[in-house]
Amino acid sequence: MNPLLEQEYLNKINECKANAKKYYDSGDYAKASEEYLKCSKHCEILVKKTEDENSRCK
Repeated sequence: MNPLLEQEYLNKINECKANAKKYYDSGDYAKASEEYLKCSKHCEILVKKTEDENSRCK
């Protein structure tokens, strides 16, 4: 995977986690849940792209 693309996904994941914590700490659990869902989707994409690259390298 392109290192810049990988870093972009990692940045999005960190941003979602920070937003989710902020919402959770303020008591807005619905918004926190939405942010965690976004985070998980970014994680899934990152894993899929990494798996695809690893399968091509073999």
